[in-house]
Amino acid sequence: YLKKYSEPALLRRNLILLNKFDTQIASLTEFPGMSPNIFQAMVENDNIRGFILRAFGAGDASTNLKKGFQYLKKNEIPIVVTSQAPNGLSNFRVNQPGQRLEKNKLAIPSWDMSIESQTTKLAWLLGQKFSYTEIMDKMLIDCRGEINVKPVE
Repeated sequence: YLKKYSEPALLRRNLILLNKFDTQIASLTEFPGMSPNIFQAMVENDNIRGFILRAFGAGDASTNLKKGFQYLKKNEIPIVVTSQAPNGLSNFRVNQPGQRLEKNKLAIPSWDMSIESQTTKLAWLLGQKFSYTEIMDKMLIDCRGEINVKPVE
């Protein structure tokens, strides 16, 4: 066992640590009557580069927020949508509001990631300067056990 880890090839490897994070992220909880303009205001006034939104149900953001989601997509600012329900998950496949988000690629479902995992992962992806499309894809990849419920294609 010890010999396995003392092989010369392993000792010569260089550890590469990509530790840049962009923490210009806003974490919001949706409430009835929430203005869709909040996203634009936070982007323009506070230089927010990503959002986490605790929505209703299984990630069912109110249709009232559609204009805000469209603004974010147009400006390539990722938004991860999670559930306010304790131990709930966001999958965009249960109700119409979530289905619209998925169909129009307006947001990223969090599945069963914790709020801490979502925030850290989004901050890391932003810090690595991945494109909007890459972030939309990479947020759905289970890197270290943060996603336990897998989407069925």
